[in-house]
Amino acid sequence: MDNVKLHREDKGDDIRYVATVEGMDGEGELTMKSRGDGVYVADHTGVPEHMGGNGIGSKLVNYMIRDARENGYKVIP
Repeated sequence: MDNVKLHREDKGDDIRYVATVEGMDGEGELTMKSRGDGVYVADHTGVPEHMGGNGIGSKLVNYMIRDARENGYKVIP
């Protein structure tokens, strides 16, 4: 699905990745909690049922991995 838009929201020391789809209500999310020293725990991924089957969860995970590599932090699944 090419019309998925992804972005990152910094929530204090924590991170939230958000996926929206043009023409669909709701958003998918992947949240991470900081453990300090550039280490994060990925603690939640959720996609509304009506958005399921479009690869949104996978897109969120891939976006998180790319962001971690580009910004030099580690993620504990």
